[in-house]
Amino acid sequence: MKLVRIAFGLTALSLLAQQDVIRTTSTEVIVDVVIRDKKGKLVTGLGAGDFTILEDGVAQQITVVREIKGSLVAGADGKPNAGGSGPADATRPVRLISLVFDRLGIDSRRLARQAANDLIKADLASDVYIAVFSSDLYLKAVQPFTNDRGKLKAAIERVTGGGAMTNFADANAALKLAVNSSGGSEGAAAAAAGGSRGSGVDGAGMAQESMNRMVSDMLEFAETSVQEQQGRSSIFGLWGIVKEQGRLPGRKTVLYFSEGLQLPNSLLGQFKSMISAANRSNVSVYAIDARGLSTSEDSQASRDALNTSLKVSVGTYKSTETSSAVTRTEANQFDRAMDSIRSNPQVNLAELAEGTGGVLIANMNDFRKPIQRITEDLGSYYEVIYRPQNSNVDGSFRAITTKLSRNDVTIQSRSGYFALPTLKGANVMPHEVPLLRALSTAPLARGLDFRAAVWLGRPVADGYNATIIFEMPMKDMTFRELEAKSTVLPGPAFRAHVSFLALVKNSEGTVVGKISNDIPVNLPQERLEGFRSGSVFFTRQLLLAPGRYTIESAAGDLEATKVAARKTALVVPTPNATGLALSAIALVRRLEDSPANPAADDPFVVGKARIVPTLADSVPVGGKNALSFFFSVYPAAGGDLVEAGIEILLDDKAIGGGKVELPVPLADGHIPYLASIPLEKFKPGLYEVRVRALQGQRTAMQSIFVTLE
Repeated sequence: MKLVRIAFGLTALSLLAQQDVIRTTSTEVIVDVVIRDKKGKLVTGLGAGDFTILEDGVAQQITVVREIKGSLVAGADGKPNAGGSGPADATRPVRLISLVFDRLGIDSRRLARQAANDLIKADLASDVYIAVFSSDLYLKAVQPFTNDRGKLKAAIERVTGGGAMTNFADANAALKLAVNSSGGSEGAAAAAAGGSRGSGVDGAGMAQESMNRMVSDMLEFAETSVQEQQGRSSIFGLWGIVKEQGRLPGRKTVLYFSEGLQLPNSLLGQFKSMISAANRSNVSVYAIDARGLSTSEDSQASRDALNTSLKVSVGTYKSTETSSAVTRTEANQFDRAMDSIRSNPQVNLAELAEGTGGVLIANMNDFRKPIQRITEDLGSYYEVIYRPQNSNVDGSFRAITTKLSRNDVTIQSRSGYFALPTLKGANVMPHEVPLLRALSTAPLARGLDFRAAVWLGRPVADGYNATIIFEMPMKDMTFRELEAKSTVLPGPAFRAHVSFLALVKNSEGTVVGKISNDIPVNLPQERLEGFRSGSVFFTRQLLLAPGRYTIESAAGDLEATKVAARKTALVVPTPNATGLALSAIALVRRLEDSPANPAADDPFVVGKARIVPTLADSVPVGGKNALSFFFSVYPAAGGDLVEAGIEILLDDKAIGGGKVELPVPLADGHIPYLASIPLEKFKPGLYEVRVRALQGQRTAMQSIFVTLE
């Protein structure tokens, strides 16, 4: 349970974007330590000679040991504070407490309300400020920091007294029940494949199994999406709270009231980075499981998830035997197996608390004693400051051990921190560190095929709605065969591990757009070639003002320990003053079904289809090949009808084209258009595709170059 508060000075661990290099200078680590004797009483009067700090097992030189004394409930003059609200003085340390209520049911709200009111009943010292936040699908500040108990009590009542929060737990249970009830005629497909070995083919059973399997996949996808949505909103809500508190010195604490933290494997990197941000901002999280004594369903959730993964493994074996299609569940079985490890939401709460130097309060219906202990922890503790010997900013976790000269005490502190650089305008995750290093090394490393670009869409008042696109073919990635004991997949299995990062920086070196992911993949041998023929493809929307930008991108093949990087310039023009506009032209890889709940700002969703663009700049000619591309027209409001034409040029000479018939504008006024030109009669060469739009006297034009080979 020992994890450390990290205080980085103004000169510490900075990534200087304008110089494209990671620099490290002196940095100090501040370890907040709460010490109690065997009877639970706070231990005071210790000095520098009583402490030993180890980082990754190596003794560190302690520079300062400071004992912080003072009750949380008494004013500076020793008298109770009347509760008046005054502004915080940014020149002196303060003590901040953030009360965060995250999606609580009726019973949980009652317990959380009692605990929060127990806290504010105490007479607050003049330097203690409390804020109230509600975390649901988004974070809401119900009451900014104040020491006015009347305002705090009213805010707590607003959060816990009425209005239903999003009940993800009930949604998960309903989905799980539906999934479990959708089982079909197991073995029908196997009987069909067996032919004469069986007593006959159950055609109706096969159809029922296929339909039930389809429904099961639908519900499994929905369940995973619900868990990811819940986990993402919780993690990023907390991230926003802890990150911004680094602006003020002093002891800062979050009381996180929750019914458990959903943490799918896909969010593990963000979770670790959020804990790292809390350490940098000197924030401790005390996680309070507001469900009270009812916790039996937690371990059952872990068992259910693991059993699902095991059933999937058996199903995959049957699919191999019968050559039936692999379902989404089968394709994601590695993630499911990893998710089963983290399906206990209370365990995740404990990791959050211990990772930030707090404690988990759970399995009780009366929080008065734990709340009293929290006030004591915040009022009396030690600050142990040391300068780490290891200054390498490599994204690794640095384990910290705090020891005392006496053994009859318990020590509460953080157990370590992530050695992450800072990035102007963006957070840094552990998997991004080697990619940032590749971007800061001259010359830039090569050897991996990937592309990153920005697609400019609708012009708006402040610039353009744009999309960052990252694409990486998997054909040259390293797939390493796994030992049988290291995988849940039956038969030979292979692993690939891809990480990537793309940054859009303005002329001042500030990150204004970012896309990043870390993707470990385990797959059976029969799916290896199909996976190699595909690409990693991600998009993210952003707003770009007119100006000059740099796109910095990097990718890593972690199985081959290979990293590559590249930088390109981007100029965003001033929007057409006439009001008529064209998006950039995007080459199209394929069409796919639109997701059930597409992002409202996704420009590539058109009706029931989603256009998957590609950043490849070459297309094979001949046969049934075609040049497919996509653009959108944005007419001027209240203007004439829009006309458009396409022109194909080779060596600056027009070789074809003509007027196109645009469809009816969509509800928001824009006109998406997908074109496909057969290439059986084209010869290899560098071609230019031009699109021109006309609306009365207004004109707009875009072009793209494509190599036909």
